[in-house]
Amino acid sequence: MGKGSQGAAPTANGDAPLSRKLQQFTWDQVKDKTTSEQKWLVIDGEVYNITNWARKHPGGSKVISHYAGQDATDAFKAFHNDLSFVKKYMKAIHIGSLEEKEQAVKPIEEDFRQLRATAEKMNLFKPSVTFFVLQMAHILFLDWASWAILYYFGTGWIPYIFSMLAITTVEVGQPVLLRIVKAAG
Repeated sequence: MGKGSQGAAPTANGDAPLSRKLQQFTWDQVKDKTTSEQKWLVIDGEVYNITNWARKHPGGSKVISHYAGQDATDAFKAFHNDLSFVKKYMKAIHIGSLEEKEQAVKPIEEDFRQLRATAEKMNLFKPSVTFFVLQMAHILFLDWASWAILYYFGTGWIPYIFSMLAITTVEVGQPVLLRIVKAAG
């Protein structure tokens, strides 16, 4: 206990060596092992037994179980930002890989993977600090305007309506401003 991989020397890439031999599977075998009692999942041509892990999955068992018996590569990449971090935890449930002849990718999947690669090269998944600063400034300005209208003009009907317009714009108008900023950027 407490020795990580029980004192075994790490492999060339620094990982602890696997103590079990990984098997080769076909899609038929993966689908046969996907029942209400057992769930197998394929990611990047690697087969994982998620039977027990599904209950512990941080995203919920329904999300991961939905992809049982299928190639979940694209969903996996969409839901997990740091793939290398997540794959460390997946070593424990890794049971093998698909046979080479079984790893054919559908043309539509290949198109989506190319689209994602293009979007990653364009940094479309990186957040824009400017965008969020403008969002916050917009919210604070309209909140201040709502308060200022009531403070300077009193609580009559007309100032109240203009004040509510400013607050409503903050609450409901965010999607509209989002579209304007995206169109301008």
